[in-house]
Amino acid sequence: MAAPILEITGTPVTLDRCSPFVAYAVAGYSGKSKRPGVTTAIGAALIRECWPEGVAWPYRPVPRPWEPAEEDLIKRGRAIFDALHAVVPMLDKERNQVASAFNKATEAGDEQEAARLMEAMRALPVRDLPTACRVALAWSDDALVSARELQQARDLSEPPKGG
Repeated sequence: MAAPILEITGTPVTLDRCSPFVAYAVAGYSGKSKRPGVTTAIGAALIRECWPEGVAWPYRPVPRPWEPAEEDLIKRGRAIFDALHAVVPMLDKERNQVASAFNKATEAGDEQEAARLMEAMRALPVRDLPTACRVALAWSDDALVSARELQQARDLSEPPKGG
């Protein structure tokens, strides 16, 4: 996956990759949760974790980096989401129009039109907070080592020599 670009501040910002530790911690939370809002809160926390240094954060004070031993990720994400909500749009009219057309094409069984609209939606800039949270969550998954990468590393390693 290419690094996502968010335009939630009106300026394009390319997210940095989160640390593998944060990615594994997030996978533990998000993969098991069925509670409404948890994945959104985690996504909001990830926006902060992946925000590049040197780029202005959308509000003050800037949340410090996450310290797992000190702060629950869901509570942190909720606070970040609530603060971002005050300065970032919740809806993107253009994205909603394309999504509505996609739903109509899907309901009508027009697979070609649905595929075209899905590609059009993917090409749209991420300007709204809910989409930004989903994108950040998907981006964190990309920081995890894949099973194929793990097997390749095992194939390259040699067993210890000696007694």
